[in-house]
Amino acid sequence: MPFLSVLLPFIVIQIINGVETKSYVISFLNLITVYVFCQVFYTFLKTCQDIESIFRKLLVINLFFVLIAIPVYFTPFSDIFWINQFLTGGIDNYKRFRLFTYEASYYATLFTPLFFSSCTDSFQVE
Repeated sequence: MPFLSVLLPFIVIQIINGVETKSYVISFLNLITVYVFCQVFYTFLKTCQDIESIFRKLLVINLFFVLIAIPVYFTPFSDIFWINQFLTGGIDNYKRFRLFTYEASYYATLFTPLFFSSCTDSFQVE
């Protein structure tokens, strides 16, 4: 409720000045869901006792899918795990691993926290 009460003056001002209602409602609902997600994630991080085990399980699941995706690369079904992209001049059909995401760099971005959490065990300063 504090979040909504802080937003209330802005909502009133924007409605008085005129907005396209459908787009405004959709954007506002999107803002609310992002806020709720951040609050839930924050609470999860504060209450989770063993986040490392969760990250390790996700890494193992990812490894499982990678091992499946490697042989699929050579089949007609490669577009399930791989995406053909233009890389540079003369290299038009370059396959990049995307797992089930829409783009390879998006997959890499999603995977980054898991990668860094697994690497930090080796680099802890005592």
